[in-house]
This record gives sequence, structure tokens and C-alpha cells, in this order.
Amino acid sequence: GPADSEAGNGLLFEPGDHRSLLGALLQAVAVHRETVASSRVRANAHASACDVAHTAYHWHGELLRVRACCAAPWTVQQGNGDEEGGAT
Repeated sequence: GPADSEAGNGLLFEPGDHRSLLGALLQAVAVHRETVASSRVRANAHASACDVAHTAYHWHGELLRVRACCAAPWTVQQGNGDEEGGAT
């Protein structure tokens, strides 16, 4: 867990069931009680955070790429005929 790691920046619970969530909450309480570990986790989390706008911009580009890949063939714009094999 984060208390054991210099690089930890939060708590992870898998699988997404109540026992895993309870374990993560108990771990969070234990980390919070350890001043050094708690400070380290907060500092690591702060250092690893990124601007939401930056993330949204890149996800927008990825969604546009996926949309283009999944488009029906008849909706994809064709070239103007200048390409090799096109009309002259």
C-alpha cells in the first residue's frame, strides 16, 4: 500500500466490491494516522495530478479518431480524384 511505497499516490481497490472498498478505507485510515506516510501520499498525489483541460483535450482527439475509424464507409469523405488510381 501507499504506506509501504515511496511512489504511492492513492489507494486502489480491486475488484469493485464492498470488501475491497472496505479494505481500501481501512488502509486509508491507517495511512492517515501515520503522519509521514500521509504527507508522502498527499505530496505524490499532488505531483501526479494533471490539468483536466489537458486530459480532456487528448480524450477529445482520441474519441474523434475512434469515431473516424468506426464510420460507415459511405460517410467517409473520398479524395478529389488527384490520388493515384483516381479520375483525371
